Amino acid sequence: MTRLLYRCVIWLHPPAFRRRFGDEMLWIYEEAAKEMGSTAFLVDALASLGRQWAMNPTVWKAPVIALGAVLPFVCLGILPRTYGTLNKASVLSAPDFFLVAVLAPLVTVSLGLIFAVSWFRFVQRRR
Repeated sequence: MTRLLYRCVIWLHPPAFRRRFGDEMLWIYEEAAKEMGSTAFLVDALASLGRQWAMNPTVWKAPVIALGAVLPFVCLGILPRTYGTLNKASVLSAPDFFLVAVLAPLVTVSLGLIFAVSWFRFVQRRR
């Protein structure tokens, strides 16, 4: 049962890591778990799982770009409630309007370009 759970944790690792180290991790587990117990290996595999996904740069790009794309709409939803009774001139001079109108699109476009360039380089390296 523990071996099956360990295999599942290995399967949850990023594909490149799993292809490179998955068989070796399973072999070490099978050899050493008899003497040392399987709990330590399972905890180590779970720690490795978190570390590999956290250190994988491709994991962070999509959520950051999505956040940048949603940010203007969230701010636009906040602005009418905050400045609904004010005239247009005071809304345009508000600091939140600068955030929505200038900063959020700039961040979104910048993150999109970074993602596109990184993806292009990744695809070129794989060829």
